[in-house]
Amino acid sequence: MNLADLEILALDCQTTGANPAKGCLLEIGWVQTRAAVTVRPQDLAVKSYPVSLPPEVEIPKAVQRVTGISKETFGKTLPFLSTDIWQKIVKTARCIAAADHMERCPAIIHYARFEAPFLWNLHAESKRRGEFPLHLICTHEIAKRLLPGLPRKGLRAVAGYYGHSVPPSRRSADHAVATAVIWHNGLQNPTKNELLKIEYAILGVPETYAPEPDCLAEGLVLFRRNHLKRLAHPSALRIITGLGRELWQGRLAALENAELETGEDAVDAEPVDQEPEPEAAPSWTPETVARGIEKFTMRSALLIRRARWLCLLSESSLAWEARGSDGRRKIVLLFENGIAAHREELPGEAEVPLSTGYAKLIANRQKIFDLTTYERLRVVTTELRRLVAAGRKVEIRLRPNATLSRKQLARMLPWV
Repeated sequence: MNLADLEILALDCQTTGANPAKGCLLEIGWVQTRAAVTVRPQDLAVKSYPVSLPPEVEIPKAVQRVTGISKETFGKTLPFLSTDIWQKIVKTARCIAAADHMERCPAIIHYARFEAPFLWNLHAESKRRGEFPLHLICTHEIAKRLLPGLPRKGLRAVAGYYGHSVPPSRRSADHAVATAVIWHNGLQNPTKNELLKIEYAILGVPETYAPEPDCLAEGLVLFRRNHLKRLAHPSALRIITGLGRELWQGRLAALENAELETGEDAVDAEPVDQEPEPEAAPSWTPETVARGIEKFTMRSALLIRRARWLCLLSESSLAWEARGSDGRRKIVLLFENGIAAHREELPGEAEVPLSTGYAKLIANRQKIFDLTTYERLRVVTTELRRLVAAGRKVEIRLRPNATLSRKQLARMLPWV
């Protein structure tokens, strides 16, 4: 089915806080539409419902100012229970999914990362059976790829680029309509080459090496069929890390089986974290496209896992057995802000001291990274592999109650 013919649900939520732990849903609005249908924004059949708030919840003044919603506003319209609104959404989603011959309804949201936790929480609170009914698609991410030259990618800016004016007050009905406008124009305006650039990026190969569009489409269908269960997860990050780990474990198992069959060490000619070398005369089939996407997923998952590992290493204490000491002495490096800030030699049985920055949040650790820091910690990781392979006693202390032993490092290091 052409994307323009796909029936979709453009959805928006207004809340009292940034996430379900800090705020409540205030208003939910949605509109059902198709990009292939030409309709004026003001003629879209939009639905919007105010959400009943718990008695103890107050609407912050800042939220009242940008949305125009207050307790007085609610007094004019009887609010609905959030679970009742979710039932309406689920009913609509099922109808759309059936019309599209899909398992889940495509839900178009601008900056879906904000709405997603509220919708997942709402689904859990409703205690409805079955999987989450929406397949979330972010128009903010689409705009980043289709309109890279646009200075701002917010809802108002992107809708304005397509000639649609969003009212000043942030209301769900208006934002749902604006999201539908972006979807309509985003599918109608891009050239075929622009869309192909996005699809080729999935393979991680240059256009000159890319398969024909029909072959690419068949390969995407095959990839989805092969990993349907894993791709059903609502979080893109979980899909990449989970599927990447699954594919990597399968690859390691295949290499081990090859070693057993041949009696020789199997050599992995193409490391998972390296870009594939273009062939002299590329020959693409749907099967090779699906395998290419799998390799790209493995590389992506590896880079995510490596980034997490380097963040942990940046504020840690590394200790290893001194050469020729038979475990009586060990050398300790304390890392602070990704730098080996202190080195000392301790008795083999002594406790490894903590790095002063062990309590730093991951978000704060990420800020200290530049190319030099990355390369420094990458080299440390390489040396760690050598120490572990040589059978030396090694340990890394991350927190007061978290220490990685040599055995744990041996299992983890091949995957970072």
